[in-house]
Amino acid sequence: MRAQIILKAADGVANHRIAGDLNVSRPTVLLWRRRFLERGTVGLTEIAEGRGRKSSISAAKEKQIVEATLHTKPKAATHWSCRTMAKAQGVSAATVHRIWDANGLKPHRVKTFKLSTDKQFTQKLTDV
Repeated sequence: MRAQIILKAADGVANHRIAGDLNVSRPTVLLWRRRFLERGTVGLTEIAEGRGRKSSISAAKEKQIVEATLHTKPKAATHWSCRTMAKAQGVSAATVHRIWDANGLKPHRVKTFKLSTDKQFTQKLTDV
């Protein structure tokens, strides 16, 4: 849509006509023409600063969730789930999932080897 605005403007089409053809507002046409004049084609691909939804969770809370995931474990469980961590931290499970995904955390995929507490473990191991 941005490129079409610039191409139609280069052909001499009026702003109100471009807006009507592309089903956008006239201020939108003016915005992209101005950005193209200021920054060239790069200006058409940039997302302006301050756009998008603001984070509703603080960086400190996010760090707290990551630290709890890495260094603690829930009662009566071997690892955290999104729901148990969410309940413990007072946030939604989706929030925990987004934080884990962004930090590459997968508590359900522990990569450590745990030795058995069985007293005959060594004997059984050598038999195998």
